[in-house]
Amino acid sequence: MKPQATFGIILLLAVIAAVGYFGYLSTTEPDDSQTVKKNESSGNQTNPAEDYFSNLKITFTNTVYPTDANQTNPRLRHYIGKVQNLGDRPLSSVTIKVNYLDQNVRPIKEASIVVSENLKPNFIAEFRYGGLDVPADWSGRISYEVVNLRFADETRVYYPPAPSGPLDRSLPEVLIPLNF
Repeated sequence: MKPQATFGIILLLAVIAAVGYFGYLSTTEPDDSQTVKKNESSGNQTNPAEDYFSNLKITFTNTVYPTDANQTNPRLRHYIGKVQNLGDRPLSSVTIKVNYLDQNVRPIKEASIVVSENLKPNFIAEFRYGGLDVPADWSGRISYEVVNLRFADETRVYYPPAPSGPLDRSLPEVLIPLNF
């Protein structure tokens, strides 16, 4: 027999076997051991802290920190910031990422502030920001985001949910940046 005829017969048998197998799968009902049942309670289970980030009120004031009251140079002063727990669970720590901005509203320095007080519901904790470590080009403006939080009765650290919107550029540009 010629090699082409043998190859053709094997190919034909493979196609018939594949069609038969997929036909068999579509007519049989799966048993419980093959299906994965989704638990209704875990189907929409979310991170317990996911909604809790909106229960934090962060305020950056122009009030000078008490130890810096005699400092005449405003750039060297520390200022008071506040975090308030508007939720119903006590917190043991909140981490805030602060970007100090220049006159063109571009970040020139980043700082991480950890408020590690027991923050009961409706309680307010104060923290310092600014000071000597901030560059001279700081305009007095900041941007911030809450990076993580920890509940008082847990040891796990929770992070804010990742944005789930469309990408701001095409996927190849995200994976391989085109601006060098």
